Amino acid sequence: MFIKAMERIGVRPSEAIVVGDTKYDIVPASRLGAISILICWKKCSDVDVKPTFYAYNIDDVIEIVKLLLKQKTV
Repeated sequence: MFIKAMERIGVRPSEAIVVGDTKYDIVPASRLGAISILICWKKCSDVDVKPTFYAYNIDDVIEIVKLLLKQKTV
């Protein structure tokens, strides 16, 4: 699913950010080499995978993406 979506928008996995709230989002993103952001709505201890970033709400996701975009332009 992620590969098809990336192909449709013309993005390589190494350029992609996958945001999800389960290991079923984070594991494939990691295997593809994409940046992964795990949203922990209540707690992250339930998830036994390590994402690139952790977020606790949508504002955290926005700040992470801003940081990544800023790093890319430097």
